[in-house]
Amino acid sequence: MAGDQSPKDFPKVRGDFVDCPHCGCPNRPTDNLCSFCQKNLSSSPGVSTRIRKAVERMKWRYKVRRGHAPTGRSVAASVMTVILGFSLAALGGYFTLQGINSGSLSWILIGGIFVAYGLYSVAFVLKIVGK
Repeated sequence: MAGDQSPKDFPKVRGDFVDCPHCGCPNRPTDNLCSFCQKNLSSSPGVSTRIRKAVERMKWRYKVRRGHAPTGRSVAASVMTVILGFSLAALGGYFTLQGINSGSLSWILIGGIFVAYGLYSVAFVLKIVGK
């Protein structure tokens, strides 16, 4: 049924049709309401749309003025991440050894993922601290 389709299923139609600003459904230019979501098809954005755009503009202006500041990561968070990373790598090593001893490829793969993620988290923290 047409009512079961999501707004993403509608094609972007140009020319003789107007896309609904709320759901994207194509409508005839003479329609006042969207045939899918029954919302107004006015060409001027509503108050909520204007407020949302103004807030987004203010966020971007703040980010541009502030520049690229450091992440602000605390020492405690960095230490906990390093401990967690080494713990994951050790657990992954254990899983890998168990997989090798039992001949289980799935345990070897799981262990490899744990080792990779643990080492990646440690390298990420050391890269931030090193800057």
